[in-house]
Amino acid sequence: MYKNCGPDSIKYISMDPCEIEPCVFTKGENVSVTIDFTTNSTVTDVQAKVYGEVAGVFVPFALPNPDGCQGCDLTCPLGAGEQSYTNTFPVLAIYPEIKVVVKWELLDQDSNTLVCFEFPMQITESAGNIY
Repeated sequence: MYKNCGPDSIKYISMDPCEIEPCVFTKGENVSVTIDFTTNSTVTDVQAKVYGEVAGVFVPFALPNPDGCQGCDLTCPLGAGEQSYTNTFPVLAIYPEIKVVVKWELLDQDSNTLVCFEFPMQITESAGNIY
C-alpha cells in the first residue's frame, strides 16, 4: 500500500485510520502515522515534510508539528539503529475534498532523506462520501 521513495530504511508503517487503499480521511478526525525505520549514523535533527501531488506537482502540506525531535516519540540525537516516529495531525474542515498521492519524508539535519514513502489518500466530508 505504501511505496518507498527513498533509502531502504523503512521497517514498518502504520496509519490510523487507513485500512484499504486509498487512505480515506474524514474532515474533523485525527490521523496518526507511525514509522519504524533505521538510521546508519547519528542524527541530531529530524524534520517531517508532507506533500500532496496536485496536477502532477507535489505541493507542501503543513503539519502542526514538523519537528520529529519534539512530541513525535524520537529523542534526538538519534544513534544508529532502529527508531520509531509517531505524528498525529487533524484533517481540518477547510481542506478540500480531494484525492491525491501523498509523499511523506523525514529529513536529517543536513536535509538528507531518512525516510520517504508515498500513498494514495482521499479527504471526504463524511465517511459515506467516498469517490
